[in-house]
Amino acid sequence: MTSGFHGVVAAGDRRGRLLGFPTANLAITAGEPPADGVYSCWVTLDGETAPRGGTVSIGANPTFDDVSDRRVEVHIHDFGGDLYGRSVAVEIVRLLRENTRLGGVGELTRKSAEDVRRSRAILSRLLVA
Repeated sequence: MTSGFHGVVAAGDRRGRLLGFPTANLAITAGEPPADGVYSCWVTLDGETAPRGGTVSIGANPTFDDVSDRRVEVHIHDFGGDLYGRSVAVEIVRLLRENTRLGGVGELTRKSAEDVRRSRAILSRLLVA
């Protein structure tokens, strides 16, 4: 599966950071994100040529009752810099799971850790192939 889109990083709810998985919330500027779900992906930041590994969540955040709009939130593996206002290109690699309502913040944190672990494993296999 390959699908690409671009966006500019905008302010979000900062929940990902509180859960230990900071995300870049994208305002899409080109292309169309795939169906709602959690995906492994490659992320290329403006001004960079080498992509970074990432995990992207697309869709409403069903675990939180106050979010009903469709969002694109990218967690860039091993990145800790400021991204607000930067342009980001995302290339989808593989669907990890559907977006589902989880039983609360604890379950969401555990599931997010598993998503990132699986995404890293998928992307690392592609690097050695």
